[in-house]
Amino acid sequence: MSFTGLGRNTGLSVSAVHQRVRRLEQRQVIIGHTVTVDTAKIGLPVSAFITITDRRFEDGSTLAALTRIPEVVGCYTTTGPTAYLLRVLVPGLPQLDALVRRLRAIPGLGVDSALVLATHFERAPTPPAPSDGPAGTLAGGAGRC
Repeated sequence: MSFTGLGRNTGLSVSAVHQRVRRLEQRQVIIGHTVTVDTAKIGLPVSAFITITDRRFEDGSTLAALTRIPEVVGCYTTTGPTAYLLRVLVPGLPQLDALVRRLRAIPGLGVDSALVLATHFERAPTPPAPSDGPAGTLAGGAGRC
């Protein structure tokens, strides 16, 4: 969204929006700007989640290996028996099968997968109401940003 659009939505001038966004970036509340990509249009229509259980979790070698797999677009450490939850994007089911087989070939790993049938929505996080959380919202009161 443009600074003009943000100003319109918050009742602030474009200059005030720009200053507040700049301050939020300096405080690292805003840590980057993203583009949403239609993955099907770039040849990666199949999305899946893969869970990894890892008996070698502590030495970091699995995480290092996962960072080198281009199909892995997200990697999360989770609670419970799963060491990592991966989000992967691939061109088709044969490529997903090949990826799961590659992962299962790594000694000490347990691998399970879940195919995404439909994505109903994805969204950016919504900050808590000003009274519920830390200062830093764009339309907050004086001295907030």
